[in-house]
Amino acid sequence: MIKNYKKRLIFVIIILLITPAVLGNIFVEVISERNIDNRFMYGIIVRLLLTIITIYIVIKEDIFRLNKLLRHSYSYVVLSGIIGFILYKIVSNSINEFDVYISVYTHLLYFGRELTVGLFEELFFRILIFGYVFCIINYGDEKTILLKSVIISSLIFSATHLLNILNPYFEKLSVISQTLAAFGLGVLFQSILIKTQNIIFVVFLHAFVNYIGAYRTELLQITVDNSPFTFNDFIQTLIIIVVSIIFIIFPISYYFLKTSHNFIQTLKTNNSIIQQ
Repeated sequence: MIKNYKKRLIFVIIILLITPAVLGNIFVEVISERNIDNRFMYGIIVRLLLTIITIYIVIKEDIFRLNKLLRHSYSYVVLSGIIGFILYKIVSNSINEFDVYISVYTHLLYFGRELTVGLFEELFFRILIFGYVFCIINYGDEKTILLKSVIISSLIFSATHLLNILNPYFEKLSVISQTLAAFGLGVLFQSILIKTQNIIFVVFLHAFVNYIGAYRTELLQITVDNSPFTFNDFIQTLIIIVVSIIFIIFPISYYFLKTSHNFIQTLKTNNSIIQQ
């Protein structure tokens, strides 16, 4: 059984992550040269297709029930909407400071692209990959399995960000710092999902991080000449990320995991997974 989960884990990573990333980076430059809106629309369509496939696999595998990950959805949707509106105004004001024109349509397409990225990656990593890893480990008490699954699935999430080195819009050095940051965020997002048992909130959080973190290079990359990412910038960023992970993300995540109750019992669809 464990070998089957390992094979499935490798298979979905190759089919749903590596292949689309490689092909996407081949075509993205050609698409964006024609129209930046087309690039955002292309990203939305691809992520929606990958999301549909991921949902199908999650349902078929029957490790977790998706409907059990929608606890207090109304409250989290309202909270996410308020946060999203505030961030939209902040980004809009920041764009105005550059004295460039970005249409509302383009801005919303960009946010839509980041939202679909968050939707796909949270369903894929926080549910499907986490579920596979959880089943593969399959030894020790449930808290230990939970903690190890969070760490390993977050490492996988982090490692896949190395594929951004193929993306012409990313500085090569920045990909390394981004990969490390992705590990910390992966741990945090997974812990928040375990604590809240609401995938919608985590999807929006992921989208907000991408939205704020990339708008300068994504929305303004054609009209603003950003300064290059130097080695000194890389070291400074690396230090900030490491300190943030150790002193902020890890303590918060540990607290969420420690104070979460009945996550496994609530979401397991087959108790024999743990008992084997």
